[in-house]
Amino acid sequence: MGIKKKLEKMKSLHQKVNWDIEDERSEFLGKIEPIIKNWTRQLPNLREIFRPQEIDLLLMDSAVNVILDGLENKGRLFIEFVIRTGYKDEPEVDKEAEQPLVHRTTAVHQLSQYCYSRHYPELIYNFFSIYDRFDVIYADETGNTHFHVACFYGYDDIVEKFLEAGQDPNYLWSSTGDSPLNLALESKHLNAACLLLKHGADPNLACNGFTPLHWIMLLRTSFEVSLMLESFFDICDDLKKSVQIDAQDEWGQTPLLLALARHHSRDIVESLLRRGANPHLVNENGLSPIDMICSKWRDDELVNMFQIIDEKYRLGPIDAQDKGVNTPLHVAVTKDLNILAEFLLRKGGSPNLPNAQGRTALHLTCSRLKEGGAAELLAICDDVQRSVHIDAQDHAGDTPLHLALSKGLMDTVELLVRRGANPTLANKDGLTPLHTICNDNRDDVDLAKMLIELSNEKDHPLQIDAEDHLGNTPLDLAVQHGHKKLEELLLKNGAIPNLASLKIC
Repeated sequence: MGIKKKLEKMKSLHQKVNWDIEDERSEFLGKIEPIIKNWTRQLPNLREIFRPQEIDLLLMDSAVNVILDGLENKGRLFIEFVIRTGYKDEPEVDKEAEQPLVHRTTAVHQLSQYCYSRHYPELIYNFFSIYDRFDVIYADETGNTHFHVACFYGYDDIVEKFLEAGQDPNYLWSSTGDSPLNLALESKHLNAACLLLKHGADPNLACNGFTPLHWIMLLRTSFEVSLMLESFFDICDDLKKSVQIDAQDEWGQTPLLLALARHHSRDIVESLLRRGANPHLVNENGLSPIDMICSKWRDDELVNMFQIIDEKYRLGPIDAQDKGVNTPLHVAVTKDLNILAEFLLRKGGSPNLPNAQGRTALHLTCSRLKEGGAAELLAICDDVQRSVHIDAQDHAGDTPLHLALSKGLMDTVELLVRRGANPTLANKDGLTPLHTICNDNRDDVDLAKMLIELSNEKDHPLQIDAEDHLGNTPLDLAVQHGHKKLEELLLKNGAIPNLASLKIC
């Protein structure tokens, strides 16, 4: 078919369409498919055949065809034909205000809304050769604009054209609150993000508390995060823009917490800390960066991390407590991070602060199933001339001595008593250290014998017949648990059997 006949045929078909009826427009697209398929020479001026509103409708219908039927269909064929003709969209003008009408849904919106979860990026990009007025950003009913679409898909040259045309880099998508920068970072388009920052995008503009820095932490790999983070901070520094390093989203997550949760590299965490990220801020679940840091790296690596924290927080407390009232020292002792524990103690960390259970660092080390922790802690505190509350009682009234006895830590028990621990102090249930031994499942006569001998040596003899709140003496408990060796030892040391004990015997 010659060019003249093609043109006459298209005009004839055009005259038979009721443009308000979608089915008729769809039928028209099908009928012109064989006409435009191989039309390569002397392409028509579409404005001589169609009104602009008609081309708009056909482009949106074509976008729907692509969405429903895939790329190989009449919709894509028409879109590409319009592009090849060199057709350019022009905005309608409000005659009174003499301003372009920008509230308008286009095929760009139609295809991109569907494609935020599925991708036809090349086809959407090609639409910008039709809608090439970058001084105008058409917004659909949700507030999504062509500018937002370009940022989301990372069309760097298109983004740059919008910015050079004077578009606001902080123009929000009204229904979602997303900024162009957030969209670029969300979809992991780093070059577009850098362009926006350099043209004045606010590095702290948040949607539901989610800032650009949060989005950076959600990039796929540590390499991507590190690359973008360096560019992000460099651009902000050059422009003298401060960054809200500790911004929290609606779940209380800071960028530092996200970096840790995503298992990003130590360099990224250190970069945030050097920028002043607060390692003590907790999320809504009470989880702090300190907890996560201490669970991720080796003891020696953690010391380097805490040196950075100390540099940034040297005027603040090294004993900052999380939601569970744990200090970094509590965490280090609980996780057997001995090098870190020593570093914190030498930096002024208090061994006497209680956590939510009222337990000090000495309580925690005495509750571990291994010897040596208490000795190390006390030796370091001696070296830095820091006193330790040897008889501190937790909320249950237990002292470190109670806990060491319950774990059968003979060396630790000896150390505590020789350091002045009171062997007669009772907890809230009235249980003395001797009760604790006799109430255990083990018939640990050696532990009891040592406690008795040390107490006598320190001139602080045990109250052998002390009663707990239920009226039980240590002998009563030994009898109830069938600890024959303990019964014999207690009786030899003057324990007096009461009526209940005699009945059991």
